Amino acid sequence: MKNSPKILLNLDISEVWGRSLMRGIVKYATVHGPWMFYRKPPYYLAEKPRNAVYWARKFDVDGIVMLEPTPKEEKDLLELNLPTVVSGYNKELNPHFANILSEHREMGKVAAGHLLERGFRSFAFCGYDKFWSQQRCQGFTETIEQAGYSVNVYKQPRTKKQRSWEFEQFVLADWLKSLPKPVGIMSCIDNRSLHVVEACKIAGIRIPIDVAIIGVNNDELLCSLTPSPLSSVAISAEQGGYETAELMDRMLKKQIDMKGQFVLVRPTHVAARQSTDTLAVTDKQVAEAIHFIRNNFKNLIQVEDVAAAANTSKRTLQRKFRDIMGYSIHEQINKAQVNYIAELLRDTNMSISRIAVSMGYSGPENISRLFQKAKGMNASQYRKKFSQ
Repeated sequence: MKNSPKILLNLDISEVWGRSLMRGIVKYATVHGPWMFYRKPPYYLAEKPRNAVYWARKFDVDGIVMLEPTPKEEKDLLELNLPTVVSGYNKELNPHFANILSEHREMGKVAAGHLLERGFRSFAFCGYDKFWSQQRCQGFTETIEQAGYSVNVYKQPRTKKQRSWEFEQFVLADWLKSLPKPVGIMSCIDNRSLHVVEACKIAGIRIPIDVAIIGVNNDELLCSLTPSPLSSVAISAEQGGYETAELMDRMLKKQIDMKGQFVLVRPTHVAARQSTDTLAVTDKQVAEAIHFIRNNFKNLIQVEDVAAAANTSKRTLQRKFRDIMGYSIHEQINKAQVNYIAELLRDTNMSISRIAVSMGYSGPENISRLFQKAKGMNASQYRKKFSQ
């Protein structure tokens, strides 16, 4: 291997997924490099379409990071025998190369939890008949069904002509009209959320009053293209890129074989925006309780404080809250606090001790235990894993 490894990056940078992976790869190379990166020329500079293997040979690269290969590319890659990491989307694992995998089902579960917290009792999923979309749908559906509800899953039209947006937008609009309102909808990806928004316009459906929408990837540009900015499940794609480069480095140094190796991209949090900024709870006292918790969770509040804000007794509110929401007031407070602590750990350099003091605690012990129990890791581990 040469002193400066040459790496072909064949990723789709038109999507935030590819850009984030690439950003993480570059971060690793900046610290541990230098590395030289190559990409396929854009279509308007290419004499004719060439696959990744052609350019790997042309540039004489040492390693490849690419989208899922076609059967022809896979055959050529095996002959090339270079360290290769593939990002699959039509199947879970390619046994011949190292893989970038995603916790698709967990992404669905996180989206479901967000909509359940907002009090929805009617749920739907809008996706594609692709492996990764179906996995997200399964995670979403499992979580909703465990809470005692059902999910209406959108079915794509069968023919290619019917799937063109010119036609499908009206099919999707009719499906949206048929859903009981208010409804919480998970889209498999932010682009699909935009489709739901367009179909809502056709159907005369209000967002988020009638339909609340949450997608996946947290593409901030796409999520801001609507009058009601879109909520989305953020994922650790940049961290995944960093770990991909780390894996590539070890393969280049012959420390490990690429077969069986993988990097896992996980959901990190919900970037909540206006498209789910609603509360689908008809009981006035429970709605008041949730509103109070949302506005005061950064302080030391107790169940008694919530009951006083809802103008009812602690016992009555606890019973009604659990009957309607499916969990306790105390759990709601804890969940809001954990999400806030996670946000500060991801986006700031505040220590857990400083965070505790800012929330009114005398020390970090209580919130450290709370965070560990909720996230399955301590604050330092979470920051190292998910901070950008």
